[in-house]
Amino acid sequence: MRRPTIAGIVLLTMALAAPARAQFGPENAAMGVLDGFMNAFNARDDEAMCRTFHYPHVRFASGAVRTYETYEHCVEQFDFVAESLVVLDLHLQFVELPRLGGD
Repeated sequence: MRRPTIAGIVLLTMALAAPARAQFGPENAAMGVLDGFMNAFNARDDEAMCRTFHYPHVRFASGAVRTYETYEHCVEQFDFVAESLVVLDLHLQFVELPRLGGD
């Protein structure tokens, strides 16, 4: 009786996995875009974030609705730092900070 070789096992595994990869192709593509957005978000890279959007893009954030017609418009108008400060300000309105000193 022949024993399976490593190469045979690898080929069999790849053949069985191919339909699964094809089945989840659209989901994997979407996750790639999400990963790109999250990497850009964490790097605070406005241009890279704008590359992950479809246009026209409608954004609901920081209590406002913004529409970006094109990538160029998004890069021109989008300001990650300014949006972050608005969110921080909204957050601080609802958080009671501890007081320093005697009272």
